[in-house]
Amino acid sequence: MPKIIEGAREKILMNAKRRLFEKGYLHLALREVAKESGIATGTIYNYFANKDELIATIMLEDWMETLDKMDRAIEVAPNVADGVMEFCRIVEEYYSIYTPIWGQPSVAAAAASEMKGRHNQLCRQIADRVEGLVARKGHAAPEKYSLLIAEMILAVLGKDEVRAQLREALYTRY
Repeated sequence: MPKIIEGAREKILMNAKRRLFEKGYLHLALREVAKESGIATGTIYNYFANKDELIATIMLEDWMETLDKMDRAIEVAPNVADGVMEFCRIVEEYYSIYTPIWGQPSVAAAAASEMKGRHNQLCRQIADRVEGLVARKGHAAPEKYSLLIAEMILAVLGKDEVRAQLREALYTRY
């Protein structure tokens, strides 16, 4: 049975995340992460099958925090349009953090086969929050509209002019 070290997973994640942003995907060495975490390299494999799973876990934990921020935004948004625009800001924050990583050729190539499924999953998670926002503000929105708004939130990432058009369209409706 593998030896489980108290707090090792958190140390691994913290050090791997820092190194990922300092050195990039290609130069993230598990040996260095292990050394900084005060564990043997092999111990990392008690927690993560490989480097890709480790990085996916880092990104997923940050994405879950992004969804939590969206959930909190539902509670305080004065109206649907402001809530959706806050969703845009929150997703943009996540996107801007990981864009340099996703742009690396080795990451893009590795992720290409999973992109459609991941996109659909993210879109559904955002759409669920749009539905919650719309319902909380007393509107009815068919599921197809929440999915459309979710797609638009993802489509405006990094595009200020398009985001402004989305904002205008939302304020006209909501």
